[in-house]
Amino acid sequence: FMRTANVFSAVPYFFLKLRNHPLKAILIIIGFICIMYLASPNYVGDAHEIPNLPWSLNYVKELLGIENNFIALLFTVVFRVLLLFGAREKLLGEGIEQFLVWGIPGLELSVYLFLGVVQLVGFYLAVRFFFQQYGVVSLVILIPIGAYILTYPQQRYLIPFIPICLFGLALGFDNIAKNFKKL
Repeated sequence: FMRTANVFSAVPYFFLKLRNHPLKAILIIIGFICIMYLASPNYVGDAHEIPNLPWSLNYVKELLGIENNFIALLFTVVFRVLLLFGAREKLLGEGIEQFLVWGIPGLELSVYLFLGVVQLVGFYLAVRFFFQQYGVVSLVILIPIGAYILTYPQQRYLIPFIPICLFGLALGFDNIAKNFKKL
C-alpha cells in the first residue's frame, strides 16, 4: 500500500539490507520495480519525465530577475529543497505568485517556509548522526531525496522520511538540553 513514487525509498533499503548478496539484491530490486510499474503503469511510467511546472530554471530566472545560469541553478536547487521539505502541491504546481499576497496566502507561505527549514534541519542532524555512527553506507537514504528534488519536489514524497526528520530534531533538542544543564 505504498505510493508507487516512493519506490525510491524501498529500493535503497533492499540494497542496503542485502549488500552482502549483491546479485540477490539486484534481482529483488528489479522485481520490486517491475511489480510497482505493473501495478500502476500510468503513474510510474510518467515519473521519469520532469514536469513542465514552475520552479524550473527559467521560472526562477524570471522570478528573481537573474541572468546568470549558475546563480539561478543554485537558487533553483534551494527552492526545490524547501519545496520538498515543506510545501504543498499547490505551491509547486501554480508557483509563488498567488502566495505573495498579504493575509492567509502570505501566512500559508510563511508556514511552508518554516516547516521546510525545520524539517530540513532535522533531516540534516539525523543524516549527520547516521553518518557518524554507520559511515558512508548510511548516505543511501539521500538517493530518493535527490530523485525527488530533480523530479517533483513536494512534501507528499517526504512522508517516509518524516520520522528521520523528527529523530534529527529530537537529537538537536537533546543536545541543547545537555548544553543547558551544563550551565
